Amino acid sequence: MATMNLSNFIETALTTCDSIVIFKQFLSKDQGSYKQEFDLLSQILEEIDYILRTNPNSDFQAYSSFWSSWFSALHQTFDQLADLLTKKIKKNKKSLDKNIHSQIQEYQQQFTALIDNYKIRSQTETVPWYIWVYTSNINEASTNAEVNLVLYGHNGKSDNIKLRSKSDVFEAGQCDEFKVDIVDVGTPFKLRVSYDDKKFFSPWHLDRIEMEDLKTKKRYKFHCGRWLSKLHDDKQVIRELPAEGPGISRPLPVVKYMVNVYTGKKTNAETDANVFINIFGECGDTGERPLEYSLKDGNKFERNKIDSFIIEAVSLKQIRKIRIGHDGSNPGAGWFLDKVVVHPEDQHYESATFGCNRWLAVDEDDGRLVRELTLTTTAQHLDKTTYNIRIKTGDIFQAGTDADVYLKIFGESGDTDKIQLRTANNTSNKFERGRTDHFTFEFDDLGKIEHIIIGHNAKNFEARWFLDWIEIDIPMRGELYRFVCNRWLDKNEGDGKIELDLIPSDIIKKSHVIPYEVTVFTGDKSGARTDADVFIQMYGLNGKTEEIILKNKSDLFERKSVDKFKIEAPDIGQIQKIRIGHNSEKFGSAWYLEKVLIQRHLSEQPEKRKRGFKSGRSQRLSQISATDPNVEEYWFVCQQWFDKSSGDKATVRELLPTDEKGNVLSDRQELTYVTHVFTGDKSGAGTDANVFLTIYGASEDTGERELRQSKTNRNKFERNQEDVFEIKAAALGKLKKIKIRHDDSNIGSAWYLDRVEITDPETNQLYHFVCQKWLATDKDDGLISREIPALENKALRLAAARESSARSSVDYGLEMKTRIHRAIATTYKISVITSNEFGSGTNANVYIIIFGENNDTGKVPLVTSKTYSDPFDRDHTDVFEIEAMDIGEPKKIKIGHDDSGFRPDWLLERVEIDVPKFGRIWIFPCGKWLSTSKGDCQLEVELYPQSMATEAYKPYVPYEIKVFTSKVSGAGTDANVHIEIYGVEKTTGQVMLCGKTNRKGKFRTDSVDTFVLELEDVGKDIEKIRIGHDNRGFGASWHLDHVEIRRLDKNQKTKTFIFPCRRWLAKGEDDGSIVRDLLSEKGQLQVPERYDECPKTNNQVEVGDYLDETCDFNGNVRFHDQPFKHKTSEILEQTVEDVYKDIQESVSIPQTDSMIACMPTNHAGHSSRFSLSSSSSPSVEQSRAPMPLAQLTQSVPLDPKSGRKHVAIAHTNFCFGLCRRSQQNQSRATQSDQHHTSTSKQRLMISYNWDSQTICKKIYDRLQSDGYTVWFDVQNMHGCIYTAMAKAVEQSQIVLFGMTEKYRQSDNCRKELTYACKQRKRLIPLRLQEKYDPNGWLGLISAELLYIDFTKRDFDINYRNLLKEIESGENVV
Repeated sequence: MATMNLSNFIETALTTCDSIVIFKQFLSKDQGSYKQEFDLLSQILEEIDYILRTNPNSDFQAYSSFWSSWFSALHQTFDQLADLLTKKIKKNKKSLDKNIHSQIQEYQQQFTALIDNYKIRSQTETVPWYIWVYTSNINEASTNAEVNLVLYGHNGKSDNIKLRSKSDVFEAGQCDEFKVDIVDVGTPFKLRVSYDDKKFFSPWHLDRIEMEDLKTKKRYKFHCGRWLSKLHDDKQVIRELPAEGPGISRPLPVVKYMVNVYTGKKTNAETDANVFINIFGECGDTGERPLEYSLKDGNKFERNKIDSFIIEAVSLKQIRKIRIGHDGSNPGAGWFLDKVVVHPEDQHYESATFGCNRWLAVDEDDGRLVRELTLTTTAQHLDKTTYNIRIKTGDIFQAGTDADVYLKIFGESGDTDKIQLRTANNTSNKFERGRTDHFTFEFDDLGKIEHIIIGHNAKNFEARWFLDWIEIDIPMRGELYRFVCNRWLDKNEGDGKIELDLIPSDIIKKSHVIPYEVTVFTGDKSGARTDADVFIQMYGLNGKTEEIILKNKSDLFERKSVDKFKIEAPDIGQIQKIRIGHNSEKFGSAWYLEKVLIQRHLSEQPEKRKRGFKSGRSQRLSQISATDPNVEEYWFVCQQWFDKSSGDKATVRELLPTDEKGNVLSDRQELTYVTHVFTGDKSGAGTDANVFLTIYGASEDTGERELRQSKTNRNKFERNQEDVFEIKAAALGKLKKIKIRHDDSNIGSAWYLDRVEITDPETNQLYHFVCQKWLATDKDDGLISREIPALENKALRLAAARESSARSSVDYGLEMKTRIHRAIATTYKISVITSNEFGSGTNANVYIIIFGENNDTGKVPLVTSKTYSDPFDRDHTDVFEIEAMDIGEPKKIKIGHDDSGFRPDWLLERVEIDVPKFGRIWIFPCGKWLSTSKGDCQLEVELYPQSMATEAYKPYVPYEIKVFTSKVSGAGTDANVHIEIYGVEKTTGQVMLCGKTNRKGKFRTDSVDTFVLELEDVGKDIEKIRIGHDNRGFGASWHLDHVEIRRLDKNQKTKTFIFPCRRWLAKGEDDGSIVRDLLSEKGQLQVPERYDECPKTNNQVEVGDYLDETCDFNGNVRFHDQPFKHKTSEILEQTVEDVYKDIQESVSIPQTDSMIACMPTNHAGHSSRFSLSSSSSPSVEQSRAPMPLAQLTQSVPLDPKSGRKHVAIAHTNFCFGLCRRSQQNQSRATQSDQHHTSTSKQRLMISYNWDSQTICKKIYDRLQSDGYTVWFDVQNMHGCIYTAMAKAVEQSQIVLFGMTEKYRQSDNCRKELTYACKQRKRLIPLRLQEKYDPNGWLGLISAELLYIDFTKRDFDINYRNLLKEIESGENVV
């Protein structure tokens, strides 16, 4: 067929584009019939199909730059047109007819298939060939079956080439001609011919096949002269033919291979299934061959029997591997294969033995029916690459199928046979509607995946299938391939195809893993077997693995059994130790472990020596395999029981490397860490829950251990009680932290933990882990899992000295511990979004594990939501906060539940993790069911952050905020207290000091409450704060004495800012205000505190990094004689407004010049003095000139104690300094219009639709509390609605409008916003409907405006962005 040239291509392309233009014109009209639109869609499809059908791949490759962009633009336009048509029909008919909707979907599916066809053909380099097939001229030689070819050359092999049969094809004595595109295989050396033998009477006698490469004009012959028939000759329907022709000096011989199959001796080892084999050698493979006719008498594949078969193929030369399996048909299909031996007839090459000794059965071992076996080596698992395949069936009516589905994967380095997807890992009833099925296969590394073929055989009653997508995860390559399909595979739907060729729509790079083969030897003792779930965790020089359950579908850990497992995990370097065991207390869980063998390939990357490892640990802890020099072996001889009721009652043990005889190779020792757990002396402090502890050292950890048996008390964890436990582990080095939690089981699970003390047996060092908090869902902050940093004796003595010297009731030891803990720890704000679908909520117990750059959090229960009392309900966004140390930025998470409760199924939409310390939000999309019966049928999912969705903002810093409630009758409050911190140019925004869950006991009379909050960095200097409350609760009135704030900067001294108040915040007291602005005493005077230089010593503990200026780094305590008895001047006791007013008035008096003498702080009494003195005044003009700093400090006497000068500042300069500062801060300061302030507030109006009232009311309340005058129709709508609206617009400077579809459809909203445009008001759009992109009049107005998206992230973040936008002066129409 003639090939089109470029001009013809462009002409056809333009014709298609003309069709699109016409189609757009039709869409712009309002017609009742849609036949013409559909005709145009059909016309576009036909024209594209014509291009693809009439041209070989080479033409697409020649003009790839043109066609790639053309098809891409066409694809986007086509989808837009189909969407427009759908919207138009909906608009005219109010509801979309199902037939019309399905027809549009059908067009889109056809178009997607055509685009995929183009992508495959344009990216695959092919060669055009002519093929002539000569059927023999003998009786009954013809066939009407479908003939298949596979061509092998020196560059590889072709895909399956189908020569589709017609009534007049492959007739006796006839030559049939075909033209096909074949991938470039180089010079061919063989051709495999087969035909589909579904029709019983279809024998075929093939004389020969001839092929011509149209590029090189070289012609090759493949002689056959034999039957392909189940009735004639050797009853085979597959023949391999050697090539003859140019470049082939001597054709390869056809060789017979004797295949001996050994069925194992195990009970029920035999099978009645259909077995097949594919033999691979230096020169290609045999293809998949059925083992139908055994040379031995009797039934095939019987227990402990050898069956022999003959396979004829063009010489493979040296045999390298085989792939053997069965189809799982017939009862008793499970098969235990011992080994396979292949003997070539050609004596030039040796026989090959392939050991297996494993089940090929859906209900045994790993459930696989096909295994790829290499020549017998030490560890076969290490030579294979695992392919994890997930296939999603669409969630539409009758989407599932009962047909037999198959898959073939094509990679750069090879391809698979046709894989029959018979047994899924996660369900027995596969390919059901809305279900995701998991399959696992092992092959040689195929390289980068180029495309796949997926289809089914259209058999059975419900054969139609709607395929949504396919994912292929290759952990060892660190790659995940996604293939989007979203179409029917059905003869009666769309284009009628039941097989598709798909290319990857997305390739996701992941972290690489390597294979480990773990062999577990259960001992030969009575009762040695176990039914428990055994796990293993490996620790190496480069890190550790997760806890990995050792499981498959066979009976494991039987007495005297040897069980093998393949584990894929990160390369942890030389293995230092393992943790192995189980956590079961059920009957039959006792286990006697003899030894463990771990094999892995020799590491190619250098070892990273961990901190804390001694130099003597460089000795080799493994040995090189005797049979494979590339494999290293680690032995761990145990010979101990894992039983909670006997011996030492341990069910988890740490094992150090040994030789095979049990001699320890490591110089490390197993130590016993004596752990003292102190339960607090509070009412209800004890717990009956199960408690778990993890100890972290400088280099490793113990893993989680249950504190099961107390050495001191039978009934452990009772109030005011000390329980002692012994934890055996390899030496950890210097202890860093612990993680302690309980499982919230049993009545009375709440637990008040005072502290934990652990003695290091190597150094006899005692480490203190001070908690003094509840681990309870209904107390404190609701956490039942805590990480606590280690304090050594020196640190606690320091704290005790401070507490004693202060002679105060304040617990300074706890205070310092809290500061240190919060400064070291990182807060992770976790938002868990449950889907809005019906039945998507769960009442199961949910947990999360966050994996960071350096470590992981371990399993953390998500119990107490900060947003809902009933978490994980439908359409909920539940917010949790956890604290962790040293894990770094999140790289992935695991989230799941325990399947408990009466409705455990859970549809998780996504997880968002906000880490203020890093200034980023990581978004982990999910959209999957966590259920045993829906979706993937999995209760746990591993999620990776969506890179493009990760949101960055400026990192937060921790602020320590100490609030001193006055010692005045009734001074305490039950209200919710909020604060906002102001720097020179920035503000933190308003934040609550504590949530509802930990509000109890705060802000009591004469109390000091300390909070550590991670907030936006406002700079080193804090100028003022705004503090107030919401006036809620029975006793809302509050008398505040003062507030102290400091940044917790690591490795730096930090300055404490003091904000005096000594006033009521109450509606019925003082001036009735419940919000006050407080100036910093130190910030206003700008007088640094006098402290001696205190260099940090080398032996100072790390907690010293976080001590403030009241304590030096040598441990010398500097303290006030009373907690707070500052003798503050009158000017500081006045309000900000009064101070500013007084200064303004003094500026207008030119006769005198009042001076404010700023004295240094008296160290003993901490008093501050101010004196007003008169002096001759210069002229007004002179007084307004800025005075140089040198002139200000000139001739000022030195303070004899501090050695520093007094600073005298003219009040005029001080006044103008305040004025300049107020101008600088005008864009960020917030004050009510009721007060005279240094900053003028914008007048705002909120325009919204009634459906958005809740969020708009929240915005209104926050703006009101920040001092803005805001028009809001709930509060301000009186009289005529249009008059009120017009007045609101006219009196406002900025109009905030909430963008939703209902807002766009509202006439009143349109009038309101149009009038605001006419009045030339500043407009700020607020997106209040998720992913809403306005069109029409609203789209026109908002097109060039920057909007604030209140549907994403945290409300406070969005609100702060809104404040910045209000003060920015942008978004002006």
